[in-house]
Amino acid sequence: MKKWILVLSMSFAFNAYGEIVTGEKCGDNCTWTFNTETGKLTISGTGDMYNFPQWEGDTLVYRSYWHSDTPWVDFSSSIYEVEVESGITSIGQYSFWDTAVTKVSLPESLTTLGLGAFQYSDLPEVSLPSNLTTMNHAALHATSITDLVIPESVTSVSTYAFGSNALENITIEGNIELNKSMFYGEEDITERIPNLMRIYCLSSNESCNALKTDTDIGSKITSYTKETGVYKLEDGTMFASPNDMMSGTNACTDLDSCKATVLQNKGYCTGEACAAMVAAENTNHPIEYNNKSYASIDDLLKGKHMPKRIYTLDEANTVAGAVNRISIRYR
Repeated sequence: MKKWILVLSMSFAFNAYGEIVTGEKCGDNCTWTFNTETGKLTISGTGDMYNFPQWEGDTLVYRSYWHSDTPWVDFSSSIYEVEVESGITSIGQYSFWDTAVTKVSLPESLTTLGLGAFQYSDLPEVSLPSNLTTMNHAALHATSITDLVIPESVTSVSTYAFGSNALENITIEGNIELNKSMFYGEEDITERIPNLMRIYCLSSNESCNALKTDTDIGSKITSYTKETGVYKLEDGTMFASPNDMMSGTNACTDLDSCKATVLQNKGYCTGEACAAMVAAENTNHPIEYNNKSYASIDDLLKGKHMPKRIYTLDEANTVAGAVNRISIRYR
């Protein structure tokens, strides 16, 4: 007797690296694949991912509270790595809720982290993209993240967005409206984030400065300034990255060396080439990189290159110096 098996919305492929599982869409223009051998889930496509579970009008469907009804829910305990490829603009609510993920790669195209996106996952660290604008309720809540950097691009942060037992240090890059509810809602700080040591805020962040008087969280706030990618504490100590500042390691000896380290960390140059870029800025010369000119290192870091222009003879001679002067002979 023959038996027929019908498989709906799920396909399987085999290769040397294990079983590759694909299934129903996870967004109007988003697809997913899961490698059962490596535990890697890959999200591909463009635009927003779906929310999981779906809303019914204004009411959230809590019937699936203990699992999120994602297309990959059957693999949740085996998902150790998530790669969201370039083109995806938002991670839907509860997408990676309560998974075993310990490594994640997020694209620069990403602008939104949905409600509970990584809540209750095993994620120990994450690099948030520089175009992220919105972190919804509990997006990184109850993870294993110890040190977190909120990029300057973020303008909206909801309650419990990044509170967890593991969180030790957090750097706020921009001037977002900061309040206690982002960390631990209305509950006791010692219950929600018992290991929190420092919240690093820009000295210009008025809401952060206002929290310094709060008895629960005020003593944990440290102000810093940022110049050309260099992080400077109130005592004058400088660092080339927020992670160095939070760990208190690799302090810079002077501003120029710190700028050079920033450039090297970003992959623009190495060694003497980085020092030459800093020297060019100090002498008011354009910074040259990848066939483009930048008015300053800060503009280079922000990708704001100068438009190409035609130099006059006098300008060219000024740059070239006495030895390499250009002359024009008329007949």
